[in-house]
Amino acid sequence: MIIEEFNESGTEILKTTWKFKNSDQEYILSWNVCENPFCSCGEMSLGIGLVPKTPVMASFSYDVTDKTVKKIGSDCSSKLLSNQLVSELSSEDHKILAEIFHAAKIKSLDECDVDAIDPPDFPIKEIEEESLMVEFKQIFPWSLDYYFSIDNTTETNC
Repeated sequence: MIIEEFNESGTEILKTTWKFKNSDQEYILSWNVCENPFCSCGEMSLGIGLVPKTPVMASFSYDVTDKTVKKIGSDCSSKLLSNQLVSELSSEDHKILAEIFHAAKIKSLDECDVDAIDPPDFPIKEIEEESLMVEFKQIFPWSLDYYFSIDNTTETNC
């Protein structure tokens, strides 16, 4: 079970721990999400360390879209801990990891300097010459969806 501890305002995660079903031992759960706002992969790096110690005992890559482990460290503890963690993840735990991932991606999009980065495969020539329109999500795949209604029909952003 994933346990999150938030700051007083509930806006920032201060600590995330993992507790296995048949054990009282708690592990620190850390994560890292790619800061590239154009990256469309759904993977986040997870690390597991003993409480109160913080060194990572196991590390692996978790895909929030298909809820699977992708890359596991080569040592035995990484394989055992990551497989056990993923096998014990509840639907609520998967939801928490997806929310952490999406919050990190939105933050990277909000904080990126658009003047200093070039989006990959951006069809600037077609846009200028042919008035081509490009979906925002095509460039920033993890951006938030905005919904609006027209004549009682709900649509999503383009």
